[in-house]
Amino acid sequence: MHGTTRNPWNLDVTPGGSSGGSAAAVAVGMMPICTGSDGGGSIRIPSSYSGLFGFKISFGLSGAGPEPFDQVLTAVPGPIARSVIDAARYVDVISGPTNSDPTSLPKPAPYEPRLRDGSAVGALRGKRVTWSATIGHAVCDPEVERVAHAAAMRWAEAAGGEVVDVPVELPNPAASWGILNSVASLTNYGERAEGRLDELTPVVRSGFSYIARMKPEDLARALRRRNDMLAAIGRVFDQVDYVLTPTTATLPFAPAGPPPMEIAGQRVGGMGNVPYTAPFNLSGQPAVSIPAGLSESGLPIGFQVAGRRHDEIGVRAAGLVAEQAMPWPKFAPMAYR
Repeated sequence: MHGTTRNPWNLDVTPGGSSGGSAAAVAVGMMPICTGSDGGGSIRIPSSYSGLFGFKISFGLSGAGPEPFDQVLTAVPGPIARSVIDAARYVDVISGPTNSDPTSLPKPAPYEPRLRDGSAVGALRGKRVTWSATIGHAVCDPEVERVAHAAAMRWAEAAGGEVVDVPVELPNPAASWGILNSVASLTNYGERAEGRLDELTPVVRSGFSYIARMKPEDLARALRRRNDMLAAIGRVFDQVDYVLTPTTATLPFAPAGPPPMEIAGQRVGGMGNVPYTAPFNLSGQPAVSIPAGLSESGLPIGFQVAGRRHDEIGVRAAGLVAEQAMPWPKFAPMAYR
């Protein structure tokens, strides 16, 4: 609406998306916290690219309404923040059920006090964690992997976690995620878009066009792939409490795109630069992006902590441990100009 959004760490690259405006505003100091919406990583990705803490809550923790209900059960609101405590207070405010959302959950006890008194952080000791930069199908930029892995291991040591070697082998979610979310978009906005597809971005336009040609067996295949993803994630979390990954597979790229289609010398698909986030949208589990450090060129890199279903307090405590053990810069360079 207002032109290309740029990253306040470096105006030659993107802050990520889709909640990139929120991330840029928080990173540059316009406000302490912003709402993002995460249907495939749109809180965690811009948080990683912008040096911030981003929190994807469990599906149902914040009841939807009055906007259209998310039929594919992937998108949630959540905070993009500089401080974990700010993010906890935000979720304390927005959590709870709504009458229009049949999946919404009862309002939990406040999270902020349990973070401040240390009880949530202490509960991390002895938890089983595993690291994966491939998750079965991903290719990661070597520098991103190196910085994210080092930070994740420092975090595990500070949290008192037990690092175990549990393979994370997940099917690539790109096709099923794309089809299911295009169906949801068509359900909610198809009538308004009719005859005006040329006004939409190429990604949305291609999704609508694909759905118009889709056969019933294509939708059935997407649902089966989602079920395969849920089963694979379930097998991993039968053995561990937290899965650690890079948040993104690459550094931020040019503001207007396109995203990288080759990583570490290998061709990747359309979601190849962001393979780590969408699985936990399909499963509905909580996950956070935590600042891991900077690249040699001075660009932020993040690592992701994904927790068991509804373990909101655990993934937030993970963020607090990192914030205390390896504090990150609270403002991007543009904030000081």
